[in-house]
Amino acid sequence: MVTLKVVRIALHQAVRYGRRVIKRGVTGDTAARVLGDIDRTLQYLGLEHWVTMEEFANAAVRVGLSRQTGIEVYHIMSALI
Repeated sequence: MVTLKVVRIALHQAVRYGRRVIKRGVTGDTAARVLGDIDRTLQYLGLEHWVTMEEFANAAVRVGLSRQTGIEVYHIMSALI
């Protein structure tokens, strides 16, 4: 699982990637949108809060993407740890 601290670090990296594909068609811009929404929505829980796959899927829907895209971003983040 991923903590909010890791989400913030990855958010800065995803912004740098921009239009480059990270994995399975997920670009840096797409990942940044999902990660940014998670950061804004859950920031009050503290940096050590564990972010679940469901929260990634919900964040993707809130920014206009599919739940599957959120799940892909979650798997990318899980592989980084």
